[in-house]
Amino acid sequence: VLNGPDREVGLKAFEVGAQLHEIGEMEEAVKYLNKSLNLNDKFYFSWLELGVIFLKAGELNKAEETLKTAENLGKHEMIYFHLGVLYGIKKDYNKAIEYFKQAVELNDKNADTFFNLALTCMNLGKKEEAGKMLEKAKFLNPLYNQYNLE
Repeated sequence: VLNGPDREVGLKAFEVGAQLHEIGEMEEAVKYLNKSLNLNDKFYFSWLELGVIFLKAGELNKAEETLKTAENLGKHEMIYFHLGVLYGIKKDYNKAIEYFKQAVELNDKNADTFFNLALTCMNLGKKEEAGKMLEKAKFLNPLYNQYNLE
């Protein structure tokens, strides 16, 4: 773990990278996140942020590699959530469910996770479980009331 000025520079690089990602400046975001990781390659939030960028860009192999690195370095619901999304896109639904359930273990108040669990269960033909997950998503976020399982 870094201390002193390098730690501060690494955190600032992460923060700038995350903000650039937020406004859609992906190339610049990647540069800052890599700078953060050059200073501290154990900082899993930078790995997570990079993984999300690669996932959004459709670079699934890079996304998987960076998200798995984040997973090996720390536990965070968003690591598991995005790995669930990744494996859902890859149609590895059983693995996606595993990761979404790990996300729920860390935060059972995230409606998006329950909604994605519902969709993934439907893809496996687990309609009853999908219905339960959708109801939890609707309870946590009324915006999901517009969705049904038909």
